[in-house]
Amino acid sequence: HALGSEAELSPRLALLLLDVAAAMAAEGAVASPARSEAFEQERRRVWRQFGLTKYGFLPSIGDGVGDADWELDVGPDVAPYGEPLSRLPSTYDAWEELAAQMPQLLLQQQFTCQVDENLPLLDDSALEGQHQLRRAKLLLSFLVQAYVWGDGKVNSTLPDQLAVPFCAVADRLGVPPMISHASLVLYGYHRVDSSRPVVVENLSSPFTWTRTPDESWFFLLTVQLEAVGGETLPFLWRAQRQALHLHQLIGGRSDAPLCGTSLRDLLLAIASGLQRVEAGLVSMKEVLGRMKVGCRPEVFYHQIRPFVSGWSNNPSLPEGVCYGSVHGGERRFYMGGSAAQSTLFPVFDAVLGVSHSSSLDRSSKEFLSRSRDMMPVPHAKFISYCQDRPSIREVLLSAKAYFACEGADEYSSAVASHSATTRSLAAFRSMHVKIVNEYILQPQLRLARRLRPDFSSDAESDESAASAVASISAEKSKAAASGGKGTGGSPILDFLRPMHCDTVQAVIEDA
Repeated sequence: HALGSEAELSPRLALLLLDVAAAMAAEGAVASPARSEAFEQERRRVWRQFGLTKYGFLPSIGDGVGDADWELDVGPDVAPYGEPLSRLPSTYDAWEELAAQMPQLLLQQQFTCQVDENLPLLDDSALEGQHQLRRAKLLLSFLVQAYVWGDGKVNSTLPDQLAVPFCAVADRLGVPPMISHASLVLYGYHRVDSSRPVVVENLSSPFTWTRTPDESWFFLLTVQLEAVGGETLPFLWRAQRQALHLHQLIGGRSDAPLCGTSLRDLLLAIASGLQRVEAGLVSMKEVLGRMKVGCRPEVFYHQIRPFVSGWSNNPSLPEGVCYGSVHGGERRFYMGGSAAQSTLFPVFDAVLGVSHSSSLDRSSKEFLSRSRDMMPVPHAKFISYCQDRPSIREVLLSAKAYFACEGADEYSSAVASHSATTRSLAAFRSMHVKIVNEYILQPQLRLARRLRPDFSSDAESDESAASAVASISAEKSKAAASGGKGTGGSPILDFLRPMHCDTVQAVIEDA
């Protein structure tokens, strides 16, 4: 094909070379139900490079069936596979014991006093390996959030016994010293029965702030959502790889007729892979729809959500938080834990070809950039890996003229699968907006009316409700701590609605 663009070849010979190349690309990986060894080796290499597992970004080895494929020998920059640790070595018992006592101390408003008077300053140097560092980050994240938001008041200065090890552990992991989606979800669960899958009924929380079943359900259901989405990644990656083969093969020869069936096999394989991804997205929407089964909106908004809030764009902490003597006492501004820090959705967007470059305002784009900074380093690199390759949408649109005559059925099938998958992603985002309305916006509106008897609002004035809540000090209402914004510090609907609209617009309507 490369020679065909540089030299004078007969049309028949050029097409023959093109089809032979397609056959080589398709052999085993797409024409046969069984995975070719070469293709599987490449998949393993990519998963090893970016620290992915059977459940995507969850550090789980799977269900005991076929797990040898996922127990890979990885380098020092990527965590080894296995369940999150249930406890650190005895050197760090003070952290473990404080976390266990945390709900009761918070209820008694004695947590801050316990930290200030009794928690020793521990050296992080005895922590070994990624698993111990992740457990330490999880522990310290919970303790720091409890210190800042607990005991009925806002503390804007952390003591050294929390700040020093927290910053050191975060630095070793390459992430900011702040609670994150990774700590709350990816590393914040245990399986009750290791032979059963990652579903909310088979999961337990290592510790909580409120000791309510609502808190455990909220985060553990999100763990299940990550697991369901993570299982689609091999099919998503495979479809993008085959789209890349297609893109390389047809190149600029959109006026050449289709020869043979190998290119058709690539199209059928793209369609097949996307159908598996679509099924996963449908399951993810069903999982998210179960939120109300175990988590009440009012409990989430008033008791759980404040503990996940950050100190960026937060009216309760206008000057940020001082991390003790770290950084010379300089105050820091970090976003809180947010679903925007999940690596799944930027990967879906990159592979499917959903672009948010023109719809989001500057602050929303900065929010997305800061969200990526909160992700585990290998996971953030996987997003770039996917973004650096042509999206399936881009490939299919560029190939439309090529398949206008022959191969039209297979091309239409691939386009239909892409459109169905993208619509399922849009449906998930629509469900997410609904959950945000039920769990944040409506409780926020009710709080605004309670705190401000003169406040009046209609269905379109979410911003005025947010402003009303933000005007109430955190001393009067702990739920005001996020200032009517998302826990990450973003104006919620200004961020979520354009994301949904962009996804809808990425659907290929005309094959």
